[in-house]
Amino acid sequence: MELNRRFYNKGSNSYSVIKEEYYYFPFLLDLKCFKSLRGGSIMKKKNLFISLMIILFFVASGIPTHGDAVYKGSRRRTTNGIISVQVTPKRLKLLAWESEDFTTIIKVKGSTSTAVLWKVEGGSGNENGTIVVNDPNSVTYKAPKTVVEKRKVTLVATSVANTSKKGKAVIELTPSIIPDITPGSEVDNTITISNFSFKPANLGVTPGTVITITNEDTVNHSVTSESKKDDFKKGSVNGISFDTGTFILTPQSITIPNDAPVGTVIPYFCTVHRGNMVTPTGYITIILQ
Repeated sequence: MELNRRFYNKGSNSYSVIKEEYYYFPFLLDLKCFKSLRGGSIMKKKNLFISLMIILFFVASGIPTHGDAVYKGSRRRTTNGIISVQVTPKRLKLLAWESEDFTTIIKVKGSTSTAVLWKVEGGSGNENGTIVVNDPNSVTYKAPKTVVEKRKVTLVATSVANTSKKGKAVIELTPSIIPDITPGSEVDNTITISNFSFKPANLGVTPGTVITITNEDTVNHSVTSESKKDDFKKGSVNGISFDTGTFILTPQSITIPNDAPVGTVIPYFCTVHRGNMVTPTGYITIILQ
């Protein structure tokens, strides 16, 4: 009699299929033998009964009664691989020209690579925005410079080890309502805080400009950069950041870097009053000379 049995080999981390040949007392299966015992003594019948019970016990226990177990083959059990890929944050709203960092959370078995490939879906070319890879599992996404109407794009991270495993983040792009630029001049590059408002609302300056900040109110204010509108925490845009600290009477100044990219828009806020200002957010835009 032949049986194929499947065993897990813990040492080699594999499954083995074993072909087993068993011979269960062939004489008992011989009809002539049964006939010869039919009229036999009680002792012979008792021995037959005991033999049958032993065979049934061996069969039920899976223990071979006779024969050789021969190695037939093995199949490697899968223990390494990508289980899932997630992108965080999973959903976000961004204004035109704003940026945000995204990272992956990858669950794996074994020592499989966790590297991913990134892409943006939902538009064509620069309409999607751009991504800058920080490391194999992190990117900075920047919304397109112009967003005409509200729409969505999808940031996709695909596992290099298993391209069927993907993580996605949905980004809702919203047109930014940025005030018209008021260009500064060689003699006047000033932001004035008056009646809880920033004036002008959007100052246009060239790279390397020193901007003077004055406070005409009788309470402390500050001019502090943020990474996006209404974030109300210190941040940067294209590496440009500034913070006057709180002040009342003495004018303060900030300097725009000489290598500031033209077209960069840096929102700023007051750390004291945040969203309670009449104009909660002011802007500085880098323009051509």
